[in-house]
Amino acid sequence: GACYEVPEAMRTHVTGHVPAAWSRTRVGSPGLDLQAGVISQLRAAGARITFASKRCTFEDRNLYSYRRDGVTGRFAGIVVGKREVPAG
Repeated sequence: GACYEVPEAMRTHVTGHVPAAWSRTRVGSPGLDLQAGVISQLRAAGARITFASKRCTFEDRNLYSYRRDGVTGRFAGIVVGKREVPAG
């Protein structure tokens, strides 16, 4: 959220649906924290979050970022689901 700057109207629209995504960038402009927004939606759906990376695609040169480099590429995320079966 500290690096993802968006127009105020976009932040207002998105956070009207997902309040946890509200953010302000490091320079004080309107931002969106997509990770916080997704985590809040997953938790609301009953998911238990055991790990969420703190790495930022814009700041970490080891991660792909079109916003940082202006070059297209590929990016993937992984979600592992584990269904817990009650004992007994």
